[in-house]
Amino acid sequence: ITTEKIREYLNWKQSTSNCSNTTLDNIRRVLSTFFNFCLDEGYIQVNPMRRVKKIKSTKKVKKAFDDLEIEALREYLSRMPENNEYHKLLKLRDRALFELLLSSGIRVNECVNLNKEDIDLENSMFKVLGKGNTERICYFSPKAKFHLSRLLSYKPKKKYTHFDNPALFLNFRSGGRLGINAVERRLRAIGKDLGIEVHPHKFRRTFATNLIRKEVPIEQVKEMMGHANMDTTMIYTVIDQEQIKMNHNKYSG
Repeated sequence: ITTEKIREYLNWKQSTSNCSNTTLDNIRRVLSTFFNFCLDEGYIQVNPMRRVKKIKSTKKVKKAFDDLEIEALREYLSRMPENNEYHKLLKLRDRALFELLLSSGIRVNECVNLNKEDIDLENSMFKVLGKGNTERICYFSPKAKFHLSRLLSYKPKKKYTHFDNPALFLNFRSGGRLGINAVERRLRAIGKDLGIEVHPHKFRRTFATNLIRKEVPIEQVKEMMGHANMDTTMIYTVIDQEQIKMNHNKYSG
């Protein structure tokens, strides 16, 4: 396999599947990883991916939640029905999940892996095992503390015996730990009802954006986000036009 063959393949892939440059570059990265492995193991003498350059794509500035969207989501969650035990549990869980994601900036996989015993309500903190098996301390807001304490102290009826599951967030139909896909589906469904784009990573983006706008040192933002290097954190420093306008009005003559 030669460099020319790989370039032909990438051109064919884009023309036949009409994929974006971002998707195409992901394919390039996978191929690069594979051929690096082959080179390291001695299966090939020359890496054909060495001269295949990164495929550039237009980077869109992804938006965080604005204040109105956050309040709309809170209002929606506060109006959830409580006409039976299942709906009561669902409301308690969803409100605690929302406030925890919003105020801690944790990844969705870190969130679903939390156990009840991980939550330190007294100090409004918990530990997570992030990427690379790196442990870090995270904190949550008074609102999150309030709803977490309600969830943790609630005593359901006998039929919900799976409430003894150590997981912090449960799937009340199956009795097991709430999964990543279930969180994504639940949040998107809520957002669809309100006409707001809602997905787990948007909470993390909002958390980072708010820290940066409040002029928290970027080194501290990096630690709170659990990033291995500063380059990843710097993605969140892209300031939108609203922030530019606000600073212009504040500091201009």
